[in-house]
Amino acid sequence: MSPTLSSISENLQREEQRQALRHLLLNPMTHANHDKDDDFRLILRHRLYLQEWFAKNLGWRLMIEQDFARLHKRPADLKDTTRPARLPGAGQGTALTRRSYALFCLTAAALEKLDNQTDLTRLTEQLMALIAMDPLLSAALPLDFSLQAHRSELISAIRLFELLRILVRVDGDDQQFLLKKGDALYTVRKPLLARLLNVQQSPSVIQATDIDHKIKLMMQEVEQEHEDEARDTIRKYLMRRLLDDPVLYYDELSAEQLAYLHSQRSTILRILIEATGLHPETRKEGIALVDPESELSDVWMPEEGTEGHCTLLLAEYFSKKFRESGPEALTSRHEVEQKVLELTQTYAQVWRKDTQRPGAETELTTLATDRLLALRLIQYVPEIGYRALPAISRYRVQEAEISSSKDTDSPSAKSTPRKRGKTSPNRTQQQLLFTDFD
Repeated sequence: MSPTLSSISENLQREEQRQALRHLLLNPMTHANHDKDDDFRLILRHRLYLQEWFAKNLGWRLMIEQDFARLHKRPADLKDTTRPARLPGAGQGTALTRRSYALFCLTAAALEKLDNQTDLTRLTEQLMALIAMDPLLSAALPLDFSLQAHRSELISAIRLFELLRILVRVDGDDQQFLLKKGDALYTVRKPLLARLLNVQQSPSVIQATDIDHKIKLMMQEVEQEHEDEARDTIRKYLMRRLLDDPVLYYDELSAEQLAYLHSQRSTILRILIEATGLHPETRKEGIALVDPESELSDVWMPEEGTEGHCTLLLAEYFSKKFRESGPEALTSRHEVEQKVLELTQTYAQVWRKDTQRPGAETELTTLATDRLLALRLIQYVPEIGYRALPAISRYRVQEAEISSSKDTDSPSAKSTPRKRGKTSPNRTQQQLLFTDFD
């Protein structure tokens, strides 16, 4: 039977809604002049559906204006530092440092006080004035913009504002400011700046002095007293975790949360799958929602290049330890660095030349372990080392034939961990096998 016009129209509408919802998940602040204008038009077209879906299923507020949309996401874990904002660049970009984050927040406050157009010189003056007003802040964040390192961290914060389209550069060059040879002029989009803060309570009305307690109060939602409301809170928490985290492990949940998930798992997964197009992988240790389109991740693996190949091989190293010694086995930072040093020697002919300099293994280890931590494949135990998590078992490397294609750069370990099977990385002796993480 051929599809009816009505069914075709319904399918098209569902596909448009899915595309708009996926775009907002990846771009919580999006604009009419975004590279993909079609996505913003779909957001406007399906605004009621989107607002209702996010509010009902996740408790997230979606604000939609004529030229921008702002999804107020709330992370399930406020202390998760494994997935910082990243600026576009080689590989998966450059992560903001803690100082750049602090400067980003201070810059937001400074921009509120400045005109609709400002330059970096005036901005730094306003920042210094704000810091001087608070002795605690002055002690915690010493700043001296005569230092290139401090100017560089400010530029990272400014580029994040540019990425969000809150600042639009109209003249000059931030690199000239970095070198103290010039300045850069920006237009400040005040309506977007006003929508940037994502809290339940304004920080200025909270009296707590402990930073962790203050953050908790800023993000704290109204406690639900009735049984039905409490179950609804659990459901939203679980759906947030499944959408935002690479893996949801059962042992991280309370007994009440776990019982609810086991009883409502099929319903929860159906709602998420229909709305997003993600595919579930359910194992005895937990659940992962993976994207067959490989679009909805800010961190991924494997990836081409030296860092990507090193991360993949380190994943196999942890996977082997997990298979041989179980989940309680710990590996010290020194052991991991020694393994990376061994890899730099093994792949000296195909990895970047700078990996052969003394101490290069330390930087490579940090890059690789940061990615594995962000993907919830390993866990850091303070002052002890790393513990492999069950999902690491998805990565297993075995000998393979060398690809015949020519590669003039570093080796490729590119594939998609969304599908089972094999890939043959160029100029390497491995191929990747994806296994269950049970």
